[in-house]
Amino acid sequence: MDLKSWQFVGVTSATEGCGKSVISANLALSIARQTERSALLLDMDLRKAQVASLLGIKSDRSILGVLEGRTALRDALVRARIKSRELLVLPCMTGTVNSSEWIASRQMRALFDEIKRDFRGWTVVLDLPPLLSADDVISILPLLDCVLFVVGAGVTTAEEIRECNRHLESAEVVRVVLNKTEEVATTYYSYSNREKKSASPKKGFLRGLWA
Repeated sequence: MDLKSWQFVGVTSATEGCGKSVISANLALSIARQTERSALLLDMDLRKAQVASLLGIKSDRSILGVLEGRTALRDALVRARIKSRELLVLPCMTGTVNSSEWIASRQMRALFDEIKRDFRGWTVVLDLPPLLSADDVISILPLLDCVLFVVGAGVTTAEEIRECNRHLESAEVVRVVLNKTEEVATTYYSYSNREKKSASPKKGFLRGLWA
């Protein structure tokens, strides 16, 4: 992301239950722990928000208040402290109605423009809805720089992976995370002379990994 001056990374999965919200929170926390790095975590899963609950945030502030013009962005942000470092979080009230309309709205685009202007140099992690649950992710893809795709072991099916691959053809997929694995094969660290495949997928990201 740094090499390409990317700022916004969206985290999504095929369906719920893959652990994407945990991945989003952990990624933002890891970035915030780094010296001279700042992270902003946005809960964009307007239908089923999880970030506030995961981080123990008790607040009536919500991204919806910003989109409706009732709250200024900086007033809606919640500070989560990690020792001497701070992570800023824009939570969401779960069960927001008309989520697809809000995601594709002019107000959402204005919010992204404001973040670009006022949080220049920050890494923005967005916990997105599951890709196959609605049109929300497809609507917001043009505003993102890249996507992190979470696959739940024993949860995500091969057909769901293929369908998500079709939806994400136009996106820059920086990583695929296999989550919820119970064990790692003992041969993982025993490399043979066989050709090693790239671990940095881009467009058509699943073709090589699930060939």
